[in-house]
Amino acid sequence: MLQQLQDSKSSVSKLVETRDEEGNTGFMIAAVQGLRRMCRALLDFSCNVDAQNVEGNTALHLCQIKGQHSMIPFILKKGADPSIANLQGKTYNES
Repeated sequence: MLQQLQDSKSSVSKLVETRDEEGNTGFMIAAVQGLRRMCRALLDFSCNVDAQNVEGNTALHLCQIKGQHSMIPFILKKGADPSIANLQGKTYNES
């Protein structure tokens, strides 16, 4: 039983870390779509709130770029680092 739980946790962790072709995580996609409950669920499985895609953008950058401003305070409250710069050297609030 313990092994099944460990295997299950490992499978969920792999799913949480999965990225699309642009390097976006499930958390990034959920944040841009304003899916707060999904973001909470992903955070419960220890997703990286500061993960960067192939352009160096974090969930904060993407929410700023896509106009999903209501998610920014939520992401910051969950521990996101606002000083992370993307490959253009811009932080989320400079995007």
